Parts: sequence; structure tokens; C-alpha cells
Amino acid sequence: FLDQKKRIKESGGKNILGIKLFDDEKLEKLLSSSLARDNLINQIKEVVKEDNFDGVNLDFEFQNDPLAILDKEFGLFVDELRLEDVGEISVDVFANTVIKGDNQRLKILVDKIDFLVVMAYDFHRPGVDYVGPVAPIGSDIGERNIMEVVEAYLKGDLDKSRLIMAYPLYGYEWKTETTEFESKIKRGWYQMASWNRVKELIKEKNLTTSWDELSMSPWLAFEEEGEIHQIYFENERSLEVKLDLVRQNQFAGFGFWALGYEGEDKNVWSL
Repeated sequence: FLDQKKRIKESGGKNILGIKLFDDEKLEKLLSSSLARDNLINQIKEVVKEDNFDGVNLDFEFQNDPLAILDKEFGLFVDELRLEDVGEISVDVFANTVIKGDNQRLKILVDKIDFLVVMAYDFHRPGVDYVGPVAPIGSDIGERNIMEVVEAYLKGDLDKSRLIMAYPLYGYEWKTETTEFESKIKRGWYQMASWNRVKELIKEKNLTTSWDELSMSPWLAFEEEGEIHQIYFENERSLEVKLDLVRQNQFAGFGFWALGYEGEDKNVWSL
């Protein structure tokens, strides 16, 4: 890591310290206590200074309420962190934070930070009743999609130069009842399907990839040991559409979850 960190710096890149917390109760305790906030901020400041980081990314994920990150308690924490000169500050949010959040509270948060990172993935995830695209551009009425994020952000007249769209280098594999698109799942089994693993699987089993025009996502179905499997994933075609959204709207940039899922395949970086 230290060697990679050095190379990134030498090539003009930035090294950002990521701080994550995914527990609602702990988040509420942290943000409601000035002592707890001071404790964390002092520790962040020390690590940033000693290890020469260029900024901090806050990945605070409230599991029960995607809008809780817009509350004034989190804003106060960001304000206090900003005073400590820790470099650039970015904040990760769910797609629903932008889709469902009111413009005023979103603008307050965006204006406090350098970058808002929207996690534009997991629209379908483990626990759903019916399989589907992990990062759909469009969807049937009543289901969320990436275009809703883009339209809500633009409608809110928020700073486009601060928006980073984070896209998946993975999908999910489920056992399903049929081979039809968005089939009902068989509960009790699923697994993550990385960009690299799907490519290897397609080659190994000589699988045919299908394409859904509405979500602009690839998917495939196959049988194994008497069970139907479906995988919804990303490939060069679907990723190019997502990158074009960023370019056309002049957003700050894009990110991926997660580095390494592409394996030795260079096509992601060629795009």
C-alpha cells in the first residue's frame, strides 16, 4: 500500500483517507456527542498529517434512513472537520439520498464539501424478491434508477462540479425460478459476481449475454446442477453509457466499487 501510495502521489494523484461507519445506533451516538466528534476529528487529523493524506472521505451509511445524512448533526460534524484543515472532504451517499432528499438540505451538504459521491449501485441487491440490474439507467415505474439521480441533482440546481458518480465493477448471481428477465428468486443463495469473474464464466461456459434496453444492462441465465442461475452485471457497453452520463452533464467525475474486481482486464481503464 505504501508503495502504491507513493506512486499515486508521484503521478499527480491524490490519496484519500476513507472513514466508514454503517451502524445507525453508533452513528447517532457519535454525531450527537461533541466529545465523540472531537475524538474522531482529532484522530483523523493526526492520521492525515502523519501519513500525508490529501483528504478525507466520509462513508457514513444510515441503514434505515438514507436521508439521515442530511440532518444538521452530520453537517455540524463536517463543519468541525473542515476547521481542522484535513484537505478535501468527500461524502458518500445512497442514490435515494439524492432522489428523495429535499433540495434545500442537499444544497446545504453539497456546499459544505468538495465532492458528493453517489453510490449508484445496489438498486437490486441480496434480499430482493425479484432479480434485476445492479445499476440500471432506466427502470419500470415505481423502481429507482440512475437517471432519477441525475435528474434530481440537476433539478435541484446543485453544483455539478462537485458530483462524483460511483459505479459498480460487479453484479450479483442468484438462483431463480425461471430463465426470464427479472425472475423471482429462490431464497437462501446468492453471490457477488465481479467484472473479472463474469468474463471468465462467460468464456468457460460459452454463455450468451442478453441486453435489457430499458436498464441498459447486460444479464445472462444458465443451468447448473439442475438449478437456474441468473447474473446481472456490468460490461464495456453498459459502463460506457454510465461514463457518458458524467461527461455529458460535466460532473466532477466517476468512481468504481471496487478496485481489483476487474482482475487483469484493462478494458475498464481503456474506457
